[in-house]
Amino acid sequence: MKSENLKSSQRSEALWAVAEAIEGATRAIRRARNKLNPEDCPPGSQLRQMIIVEFLNDCIQSIGEDVEGESSGG
Repeated sequence: MKSENLKSSQRSEALWAVAEAIEGATRAIRRARNKLNPEDCPPGSQLRQMIIVEFLNDCIQSIGEDVEGESSGG
C-alpha cells in the first residue's frame, strides 16, 4: 500500500512538473509575441477573463490539442 501511494505521489509530482513547464513556456511565448498574460490585467476585469481563456487555449494547443479537444496530430 505504501509503495502504491509513493508511486502515485511520484506520478502526481511528475505531472505537476509538466503542467508548470507548459504554463511557463506558454507565458514566455505570449510575452515574446507581445500578448498579455493574465497577471497583466486587473483582477476581476472582463479583459482578464478573456486573457485567461486565451492563455488556457494556448496551453491546450501547446500539447497538440485544438481548443475543441480534437487531436491535431495525425
